Amino acid sequence: ISVQEVTGSTTGTRVRNISGSEVKGLEMDVAFQATDNLRLSGGYTYLTSEYTDYRVISESANDIARVELGPGKGCDGLFTAPDGDVFCYTNYNGNELERVPQHAFLLDGTYTNNLFDTGKEWFGSVNFRYQDSRWMESFNIVEFPAYTRTNLSVGVVADTWDVQIYVDNAFDDDTVTAGGTLAGLPTAQWRLGLANGAVAGPKLPSEAYANLPNPRIFGARINWRFGN
Repeated sequence: ISVQEVTGSTTGTRVRNISGSEVKGLEMDVAFQATDNLRLSGGYTYLTSEYTDYRVISESANDIARVELGPGKGCDGLFTAPDGDVFCYTNYNGNELERVPQHAFLLDGTYTNNLFDTGKEWFGSVNFRYQDSRWMESFNIVEFPAYTRTNLSVGVVADTWDVQIYVDNAFDDDTVTAGGTLAGLPTAQWRLGLANGAVAGPKLPSEAYANLPNPRIFGARINWRFGN
């Protein structure tokens, strides 16, 4: 797991091992040549995830409280250090893994045909993607909402070049797609992103940030191929 830690007066991300987690799922992919000109493909993923052995010593009242807000147990027994200080075991068992959507699927469709009698081909394509809601972190408090993305393109292909016009995020979906938390420093920079369909959950302090997707983008691409 990746954790934010305070070292001196700065924060950083460290990777730590936990003793157990379990992910079960199913993935399916399909491709279908519907006609000589139309090709369809898609994929679907179903996942379930759970921490099965994630119990750590914590001296953070903030972490203990956040574990209690989720399915886990904030103080699951006490630990006495050699110097006499007493800490809690925080127990995340039963929580889902962060950033793991239960359902996700994508669909691609491409149609190609001759461009009259020019010896070139034209094409049109649609790319659709859906991702289910997923937890921001292992506390299972803040949840990113489900979102969809649709990309469109149309173009012409010749022997040595091709050109296409495209629209990314065609429906201008501005659902928050990613984010995270920072260690709670009093001097932490404000990094909370807001948008329609913002992250669901209790109000967050300044140690959280959210990433917005790119807005609808119109563009064109030209490729030229050299050599045989």
